[in-house]
Amino acid sequence: MLFKEYKANISSGNHSLANMGLADYKGIIGTAASTASFILLLSPSILCLKIWKNKSSKNVPFPPLMEAMARSILMFQQGLVMGVWPIVVTHSIGLLLNLCYLTIYLTFTKDKAEAQKCMLRWSTILVPLTAYTLYEDKSLLEARFATIVTAVTISLMLYHLYAVKYVIASKSTKDLPFPIIVSALCVTFLWTLYGIAINKVALQVQTGFAFCVCAFELSLFAVYPSKPTSGSEQKSGETSDSKKES
Repeated sequence: MLFKEYKANISSGNHSLANMGLADYKGIIGTAASTASFILLLSPSILCLKIWKNKSSKNVPFPPLMEAMARSILMFQQGLVMGVWPIVVTHSIGLLLNLCYLTIYLTFTKDKAEAQKCMLRWSTILVPLTAYTLYEDKSLLEARFATIVTAVTISLMLYHLYAVKYVIASKSTKDLPFPIIVSALCVTFLWTLYGIAINKVALQVQTGFAFCVCAFELSLFAVYPSKPTSGSEQKSGETSDSKKES
């Protein structure tokens, strides 16, 4: 497998940045990555406080909250499989926080059916993967499970890139969450460094790809303004009118 071959190259001294001294700071990097992740995990609390205050989840989408929970579940499992305890600790906290967020949302939402459908869709992925970690050969589990998690992570990041279509169409970044993107950029950068320091290729690929996506999204703020120009608004209106006519 690709991961095994890459690990063999690393262990033989090829392509290893960890041997250049980064491994000596893995404790510091891991602590920094965990702390940054914890701060990012707190970001949905703003929405949940709004839901609690208004006693309603109106205009607050459920799928991103469920996706955050799914990510924590997958990364928690991967941390256990790899024996990477900063990941385990970080996402055990993430599981508790996301459980609180989901509970608040489900308590006040009027559209419980849609939320339950979203949870059911994710369960069709998470339950089999959890079962897989219990029954797979332990000597093969780390490489294979990491490959699966990497595929899921890359798929999710590519899905989020779909929003770029609307940024280009409107010539505006008003719908992109600048603080979240900046925070995610820092978090993924730190976890990529940590993956290099501890010599875990899967972690490098997952967080490195996410870092590239965040960097690309952040670069859009240098190209497009946060508010659409009058010309782009008119063009957007004409596009929507033509769609209605058709």
